[in-house]
Amino acid sequence: MKAILESKDFIKLVDATKRFAAMSDTKPIHTWIRLEFTKESNKVTAIAVDGYKMGFETRNCFDLDEDFVAYIRPNIKKPFVSQKYVAIELIGKRLLISYDSDIVGYQQPDGEFLDWKKTYEDIIGKDTTYKIGFNVDHLIAALQSAKASTPDRLRIPAVLEFGNPHEPLVIRTGDGNVKIALPVRLKQE
Repeated sequence: MKAILESKDFIKLVDATKRFAAMSDTKPIHTWIRLEFTKESNKVTAIAVDGYKMGFETRNCFDLDEDFVAYIRPNIKKPFVSQKYVAIELIGKRLLISYDSDIVGYQQPDGEFLDWKKTYEDIIGKDTTYKIGFNVDHLIAALQSAKASTPDRLRIPAVLEFGNPHEPLVIRTGDGNVKIALPVRLKQE
C-alpha cells in the first residue's frame, strides 16, 4: 500500500491537524494523526482528535495504489519545501515515509480510533441557524488575546456571543475583559 503526495500538501495535512491530537495517554491511539487514503477519490484525509476537539484536513494524492489507513505522530519531521514529493508506504504494521534522502518510520499503533465520520455527520448534518464568516487572522488574534487574559483557563471559560451573521463576535473572558472580531460577508451558497 503506497501513496505519493506533494510535500506542500503533506506539510499542510500535518500542520492543520497536529494541534487536535491528544496530549495524554488516556487513549493512546488518539495521540496519533490518522491518515485515511481513498483510491476512488485519490485523496487522503488526516484526522486528529482528543476528548475536546477534532480536526481533519483533506488533500489530493499525486499517486495512490489502494485504500488504506495509517498513523503518524503529530511531531513528525516534515520535508523541506524544496523536496517535491513524499512517499508513504504501509508494509504490514510498519509505515515508512520517505522524502528525498530522509526516511521516517513508525510501528503502527493498536486501538480503536473515534468514529470521526459519525461524529462529523452528527454535528455538521444539523441545520444551522446562520453562518458567520471571519478573517482567520483576526479570529485567531482575538482568541489568542482571550487566552492571554484568562489566567485560570481550566475554571474560567471564554464565552462567545453572537448576535446575527452581520454583527461582531464578542469574546468575554471574565472581569469585564472583551475581545471583538468583525465578520466578513459570505458569498451566497
